[in-house]
Amino acid sequence: MDRPHTQAFLVGGPESEPTPLSATLPGPSPSGMSRSSAGKRKRSNNIADLASVMAQNHAEEMRIHERMLEQHQRQHEQRERHLQLAQEQEAALRRDELTETASFHGTFLNHFGSLVEVLKAPHL
Repeated sequence: MDRPHTQAFLVGGPESEPTPLSATLPGPSPSGMSRSSAGKRKRSNNIADLASVMAQNHAEEMRIHERMLEQHQRQHEQRERHLQLAQEQEAALRRDELTETASFHGTFLNHFGSLVEVLKAPHL
């Protein structure tokens, strides 16, 4: 079922002529040409502006990246210091533990030797 082609009109008031709806809408005219070139910049300026904005964005991204790398490096160094401190503390604890163990073994052997001597002695 084909519909006949119709054009919409706006009516402004009793004394005004009807205006085609397409004439009041923004965008290209029916012929495909732009209605007005006022306020438009030349294409070469847009490219230069875009290149400038992109260069500024790139520079800012590089600054952010450098700050992140510096922060990462500081965090890495801090973790290394903490690891070294923990290792030093563990080594000190092991030395203390070994000293205490050696002292215990020495004392135990002395007491055990005394017990053996007592058991070797003739009983009366």
